[in-house]
Amino acid sequence: MRIPAIGCAAAVVAALAVAPAVRAEPAAEAVGDSRDALPGLGRVGVVEPLAAGWSLAWSGGYGYTESVVSSADAHHRVGGVLAASLRPMPGLAVALRLDGRYDRHTGGPIADDGWIGDTRLLARASRHLSRGLDAGGQLAIWFPGREPLVPTLDATSADLIGMLGAAITPAVRAAAIAGFRLDRSAKSAPDAARFSDADRLALGVSDSNAILLGLGAALRRGSIEGYGEWSWDLLVGDAAPSPMQSPMRLGAGARVRISDEWSAQAGLEVALSARPPVGAGDPLVPVEPRLSLTAGVVWHLGKRGSRPTGTVDTLATPTGTVRGRIVAPDGRPLAGVQVRAGDATATTDADGRFELTGVPVGTAEIVIEAQAPYQARRATVQVGAGTAAEVALGDVPVERALPPGQIRGVVRTLAGKPVAATVVVEPLGVTVEAGDDGAFRIDVPPGKYEVVLSAPGLATQRRQIQVEQNGVTVLNVELRAGGGSGS
Repeated sequence: MRIPAIGCAAAVVAALAVAPAVRAEPAAEAVGDSRDALPGLGRVGVVEPLAAGWSLAWSGGYGYTESVVSSADAHHRVGGVLAASLRPMPGLAVALRLDGRYDRHTGGPIADDGWIGDTRLLARASRHLSRGLDAGGQLAIWFPGREPLVPTLDATSADLIGMLGAAITPAVRAAAIAGFRLDRSAKSAPDAARFSDADRLALGVSDSNAILLGLGAALRRGSIEGYGEWSWDLLVGDAAPSPMQSPMRLGAGARVRISDEWSAQAGLEVALSARPPVGAGDPLVPVEPRLSLTAGVVWHLGKRGSRPTGTVDTLATPTGTVRGRIVAPDGRPLAGVQVRAGDATATTDADGRFELTGVPVGTAEIVIEAQAPYQARRATVQVGAGTAAEVALGDVPVERALPPGQIRGVVRTLAGKPVAATVVVEPLGVTVEAGDDGAFRIDVPPGKYEVVLSAPGLATQRRQIQVEQNGVTVLNVELRAGGGSGS
């Protein structure tokens, strides 16, 4: 029984091994490993460039289910997951996962308990599409059994999932999955009709296939990463319950990087779905705990900080380091300015200095994302070959950003002589004096204004103008002789 299962897993790995490898390059903050020992949130996997190495994940938790069988029953679940993953090459990962749980039912007509254990094999391939965007797929083979961790081959089920990941910012990564589950797990319980309702509730197997959907995002701040997700196993087929009785969940959690090799994580999940009937004459439907709490640790080896800090296998793509300093036009250092080259990011310190690591060799464009009142700018450097290459960018001044709106013009007499007129913008009450050449310039927010121009011995003029967002309105005026006002 075990030999065919191993052969099936080998076929899965071989099929994905021929997928095109991902070009390794520096990533935005990578998402940490989930209970599968693969990058993920809680249930929603996250596709991203995978560096060579391997991980081990241990997790355990408690789940509570409210009354389902009768008016006074309650259901408690204690479970654990042990998983190991191997990344034999960039862009490809395989994992083995063992699930075990103990269910206890109380308060109903029958109080009993039982153990259930399952084995899963997973293979994931990823491809980098563009800066911050990755796509991939995952195949998971599930071996439910009549006895814990002893598979029933005719019950073997498979999930085929398409995955999309996007780095919204260097600290925020979003994920989406969509796929299909070919579910034959009910064959592991051919005598389920003789089980008690409480035991049918705990089986976790299904008579229906499922469409798998999920969305989520992760946010990293230093060594702490938080995530939120929504997932739905939409059961389909003649035996399927209503869509709202299919397993649907909201989850949230956090993981903390303890060192380059170790991280700890905890999560909370709430089931949103209604409860389907679980009696002897009803189809088998997976019923998950209403509330679940989990906690665990992950041990990473061979990636040297790529989980969870986001570096990659530098042997695949030579990289270098770029250092520099960001200053204002007057030479004053600017702190807190974000600097990036591709997916490598850094923030300037109090002296305006930054260091970008993991920058691919060759021509690198440095983007300086200065905030108001300064404008962003770009600089180009050459990063030499070799993983230890360093480039000193030196001091890079950033210019003040253009105002959101501006009025500029020249005041003259009818004879063309410049006038050092007084210019007032109403209703702002802003007043400036034109120069000896008659020129003036006033920074204002976008909007409608009345501009009043006056000078001794000349008639005052009033002009109605409109200033657009990031626009410049030109107002050239000729003042006539006299003490009155004109328009």
